[in-house]
Amino acid sequence: MGGSPPETDPPAYTVRESGRAKRARINVSPAGRVEVVVPAGFPKRQVPELVAANRQWLERALERVRRRQAEHPELHQGLPERIHLPALDREWAVVYPGSGKAGARESADGQLRVHAPDRRGARDALCNWLARTAHAHLVPWAGSVAEELGLTTRGVRVRAQARRWGSCSERGNLNLNRNLLFLAPEVVHYLLVHELAHTVHMDHSPDFWALVARLEPDYRALDRQLRRAAGQVPVWALADRLLPSDFFDEPGTHPLAGV
Repeated sequence: MGGSPPETDPPAYTVRESGRAKRARINVSPAGRVEVVVPAGFPKRQVPELVAANRQWLERALERVRRRQAEHPELHQGLPERIHLPALDREWAVVYPGSGKAGARESADGQLRVHAPDRRGARDALCNWLARTAHAHLVPWAGSVAEELGLTTRGVRVRAQARRWGSCSERGNLNLNRNLLFLAPEVVHYLLVHELAHTVHMDHSPDFWALVARLEPDYRALDRQLRRAAGQVPVWALADRLLPSDFFDEPGTHPLAGV
């Protein structure tokens, strides 16, 4: 007997209402979790139909997650046995003693010792350690680059941003993603140049890019590396946040068609 193959069930998803959302969208996490975000008051009965209309995109996004997991299993393990931070050219063997005061601390023998009652606590301890390490290195790094370029910033904050490597406010404050430590130092340097250039031009106008080109002649190649860099961040460091859009061949955050 002929005929078309039977339709399979759509991927499982959760729905979250957001007062900040202007449109419905689909988000995909590093572990393949699918979330539909809808604006306040959006009729939930429309969600299944909209997910079905965007099913091809969603299945491609999930397949890309699976490929990443197969190609880089070390980035998708639950808790790491080793942590390498290319930006600092440093690596630690990670051990989990179990007992002791909760937290992650570096030992004299080059280990990172993580004390926590369970796996979730261990991941939280690792993320807190990563944030402290990033603050200790990225803040002075940004100050050094600013001085080198003759630019000024009012302050530097290190955050666990979900989909940005960095940003610059209109007042000249820089926000840097702690996961920059997983990138090559030359890419981090470029990101700092890029954000510091926004203290002069807040847009991405031709004048902005002309300034970036003067400050970093190899900016085109470095910008391409930065756009592909999200896949270098291990899942534990994303803390189940949604993937940056450059993790995917297509955007990882997709507005629902027909909304």
